[in-house]
Amino acid sequence: MIISSQLISLGMQKQPERTEISVEIDGKRYSGSYSVSSGAVTVDSVHGGRKSTHVGASAEATARMLLREILQAAKDRGELKTDPK
Repeated sequence: MIISSQLISLGMQKQPERTEISVEIDGKRYSGSYSVSSGAVTVDSVHGGRKSTHVGASAEATARMLLREILQAAKDRGELKTDPK
């Protein structure tokens, strides 16, 4: 049985843990997920893919900012319906 330190030494690093987040835009809640690796936050959303940047004040706050940017871009493209009805 290979333990995790052996996997890393073999170049088979495990994937960073994903954390679910959500933000509210125009009265509607949208979700995504993020991971932190090597000082960078990467956010994924079904509303526009993936976005990464270096961790700011906190990983969660940085992830929420990136999710808002992804959602705003989707809204600008007309792909995000923000009508809360």
